[in-house]
Amino acid sequence: MGTEQWYRHPIVKNTLYTDGIKYVAQKAGAYWLIDEMTFK
Repeated sequence: MGTEQWYRHPIVKNTLYTDGIKYVAQKAGAYWLIDEMTFK
């Protein structure tokens, strides 16, 4: 079992995240969390 889909950050093109991260961001309304991990 693993990720089925990879997503690219819209601003930082070399940053990828999984469908699990996207799911959490959508359900929690926390897309800022992806940005926080990207820009650290």
